[in-house]
Amino acid sequence: MAYPPPYTRRVLASAGVTSPQSYVVPAGYELSLVCVDIYNGGTLTGSSFYLEGSSLQTIWQHTFNSPNGEHAQWTGRQVFYGSEAVTFRADEATDVTATGYLLVAT
Repeated sequence: MAYPPPYTRRVLASAGVTSPQSYVVPAGYELSLVCVDIYNGGTLTGSSFYLEGSSLQTIWQHTFNSPNGEHAQWTGRQVFYGSEAVTFRADEATDVTATGYLLVAT
């Protein structure tokens, strides 16, 4: 059986995320999240960014330690099924770009 090719999906690209931002996987698809880039240029140290799964479990947390701006990256593989959400949350304005592969569910 031939399967359609995977499609790269930009899950989120947003400057200054302060409230939770979620991406809900369309029904009939699976998302393989592979990369999250974050940048915080704020003046506060100790603020945090959270990557959360469909049960709001923390997959990755990063605490910013520099008041002069800081970049961090998560790479890995987390799978989300149709109708599940991946959520991005930050204590202070944070730029976020997340990408993955949107696959037809089998």
